[in-house]
This record gives sequence, structure tokens and C-alpha cells, in this order.
Amino acid sequence: MLEELRVAYPDKKEIGYDFVRVNLGKNEQKLPEFLKINPNGRIPALLDNNVNKPVGHRVFESASILLWLVENYDSEYKLSFKDPLLKNEALSWIFFTHGGVGPMFGQAGHFLHLDEKIPYAIKRYTDEMRRLLSVFEDHLGTERTYLVDNRFSVADINAITWVKGANRAGIDLAKEFPAVNGWIERSLERQGVKNGLSLFDDAGHAL
Repeated sequence: MLEELRVAYPDKKEIGYDFVRVNLGKNEQKLPEFLKINPNGRIPALLDNNVNKPVGHRVFESASILLWLVENYDSEYKLSFKDPLLKNEALSWIFFTHGGVGPMFGQAGHFLHLDEKIPYAIKRYTDEMRRLLSVFEDHLGTERTYLVDNRFSVADINAITWVKGANRAGIDLAKEFPAVNGWIERSLERQGVKNGLSLFDDAGHAL
């Protein structure tokens, strides 16, 4: 999101940021200094030093971070919506992703990578992945290029990092969910998305 904002508002210096890697293998997310930003000890987390100076303002949970950023830094609604109906539609997709896609894709990834394979768990969560992907597929269909109002927004940003990893679970997006596949391909061609994803290695992916 920050990279998309930087592309959208190249002259806004307050959108600059420091990217800090957190080594999960060393449990750095459980260190006291990190827990001050996210008491749940999970990534991502944001400390916004533009407000509440000198201590800044902490924001945790990915959807909350995205909403904070558009509410405070997307003054021209380039990645969000002024219209209350469109804003609510975007929120619906954000909560759908946060409450369904993230947890289910995450569980699928967990069981797929266990040394001891549990067929029931793998089937249960990959089936649920397909069900959730079918919701996106039916919504996008042949008419929509993005989730809300046919333009790239915070709703898409919230979802694509999860959905693009579906192939790692043995789901062929191009074959099974062509509309979803097209949506992901369009999103990944955006310069802001490319810039953001370039910060991460495979350890930062959903699956």
C-alpha cells in the first residue's frame, strides 16, 4: 500500500517510510520493542511517526493498517472511495479477505508444509480455498477488472498477496479461476505492487 501511495502521490514526503525486517525464526516479533507496536506479536505492524509526536501512533493487523493509510494519506481517493456505497463495498471485500481468505489460506499453507501429511486437513482447507476463490471468480466474471468500481483500490491490495499464492497449493488459477487469474496478473503489473513485493522474499508469502 505504501508503494502504491508513493506512486500516486510522488510529492508527499510524509509517505516515506523505513522498512524493518522481522526475523520470525528468531522470534523477533515477540521482543518487547516489537510488542509495543503489536501486542499480539504478529506481523505486519506500523508505527506512524507523522502523528502523536514524539511517540507516534501504532497500527496493527493488516486490514487496519491499510485503512489507516488510505484514511490519512489518500486525500484524493486514488486508492479508496469517497462515495459511501463504494466505500462500504470496499470494506465488505476487505473483511471478507481478512476474516475468510487469510485464515483459510494460512491453514492450507500450514498443513501442506507439514512433514507429516494429514489428508483430511489438506483437503478441508484446499477445498475452502477453492470455495473462496469461486466467490472472487463469480464477482469478477467477465465484466469487472478489479473488485470495486472497476478500479484498483485498497480492497484489491488487501486480497492479492493471499490469492496470488494459490498455485502453491496446487490450484491452477489460470485453468480453474480465469477471472481471478486475470485480476491478479493485472494487479501484479502495477509499479507500486511490483515495488512493494520486491521488499519480500519467499518467507513473506502466504503459502
